[in-house]
Amino acid sequence: MRQPTVSHHLKTMATAGLLAREKRGTWVWYSVDRDGMRAVRDILRSPVGALI
Repeated sequence: MRQPTVSHHLKTMATAGLLAREKRGTWVWYSVDRDGMRAVRDILRSPVGALI
């Protein structure tokens, strides 16, 4: 994938709360947001998530 595509998807996941975003100068560092991932896991494990 090209860099702009990767950056776009990382930003989208950060906006959704799945990744934490930290800007250091001109660089942006991403890490997993455990609370966001936990929320997704809980949704997928719920009876409603079984319908997805």
